[in-house]
Amino acid sequence: MLLVLEDGFMLSGERGGSATDAGGEVVFNTCMSGYQEVLSDPSYAGQLVVMTYPLIGNYGVSQAFLESGRPWVRALITRSLSPDDQHWRRDGSVREWLDSYGVPILTGVDTRRLVRHLRGTGAQRGVIVTVNDAADLESLVARARGVPSLEEQDLVKEVSGAFVDVDEPIDPAIAHDVSRQWPGVRLVLVDFGVKRNILRSLRSRGLTVDVVPYDASVEAILSHKPDGVVLSNGPGDPARLQPAVAVTRALIGRVPLLGICLGHQLIGQAAGARTRAALDADLASVQFYDGMGDSQAKPCVACGARPGKVAAIKAVEYVRQVLRRDAWPGVLHLKARLCGKLLTGTLL
Repeated sequence: MLLVLEDGFMLSGERGGSATDAGGEVVFNTCMSGYQEVLSDPSYAGQLVVMTYPLIGNYGVSQAFLESGRPWVRALITRSLSPDDQHWRRDGSVREWLDSYGVPILTGVDTRRLVRHLRGTGAQRGVIVTVNDAADLESLVARARGVPSLEEQDLVKEVSGAFVDVDEPIDPAIAHDVSRQWPGVRLVLVDFGVKRNILRSLRSRGLTVDVVPYDASVEAILSHKPDGVVLSNGPGDPARLQPAVAVTRALIGRVPLLGICLGHQLIGQAAGARTRAALDADLASVQFYDGMGDSQAKPCVACGARPGKVAAIKAVEYVRQVLRRDAWPGVLHLKARLCGKLLTGTLL
């Protein structure tokens, strides 16, 4: 089997399952464990995922740890697919699970070389094909270039429409720790491709979470009388979701907002910023403020406040889209009161 990218880069590998051809955007993930969470994450819909950790599949798959009801990746690309797996909670092997959904596995790939290439070029469209040689490389490159881009696909509609809610019990680790539970707080989560663990993490702390679809109106969201609104993660380009941007803009100042991944980008666009494709590991920074006021800080574009700086938290993670610093109209100062505590934050 071959992997061919739209710029002509090519690598060979072996078929790891029964499914063969696939096409999509090729991206990588650097997790050392949790491969089944990655493969079932709706944010990876439409993508061929390269796992940088060399050994995948050694503990099988368990339904308890899936982030959704099915795998959303178009294909799995790995250095080595374990022929054996063992775990006391396993329900089957990675190969069996992906085969049941027709998701190809390309193994035996020089993933280090592939990831170094992608780090320099950014995510590319690519195809996995079953051919014995690269004599017709030109046609394979043309085939890769013919794969619809994520911007051309309504992936959020696809993953949100497949969502099935599951009740999550209180986490036993905090069941008897009242200080870590927030009963009586109601959140509305707008589903753009939410991961189950986000819901699990919220509900395990006593929060009531109402899930609404990605195209819910402002009125539908506020009808739940939420204490806050969470915009979930999801696949694709936020620029395609202009109706959701308009809804988010209408919610700013009316209810506290939290955006995760795609949801964060939607809040940025609602405040007037634009996104761009990530070319390498982009540095994302989140800064928290004490609300005392700082004459050197930029005023909030919504309320005019000049928050005082407390600390900066920085993390490096590969992302497909980032908010453009050169297209940011100002500072959006977000403030929320949760469980009697004042939470403030600023998007730069």
